[in-house]
Amino acid sequence: MIEETDFPKIETLENIMNRGYYAQPREVTDLYNKVFGTRLSITSCSSCLRHRISLLVNEMRRAKAQLESQIQNTEERKEEQDGEIRKSSKRAKGNSKKNAD
Repeated sequence: MIEETDFPKIETLENIMNRGYYAQPREVTDLYNKVFGTRLSITSCSSCLRHRISLLVNEMRRAKAQLESQIQNTEERKEEQDGEIRKSSKRAKGNSKKNAD
C-alpha cells in the first residue's frame, strides 16, 4: 500500500528515469513490492525497471488525487457546518430579541 512517505522516493525515481539514467534495481523493486504487495525479484532489465517506475508513478498520482478529493470533501463539509452554525446563531439572536421586547 502506498503511503505519503513514498511520494518523494517515487518522484526521485521518476526524475532519474526521465533524465535517462538508471535507478538502483533493488530500490525500485523494494518500493514496488511494498506499494503493490508483491514479491517480485530484483532485475537489471532496464525496460522492466522503467515499467515498474511508471506503475509506481501512476499509483502515486492516483493516491494524490484521492487525498486531494478527501481534503476538498472535508473542507466542503466544514463550510456547510459553519454555515449551519451561523444560521442557527442568527435564529437564536433573533429569538432572544423577540423575547426581550
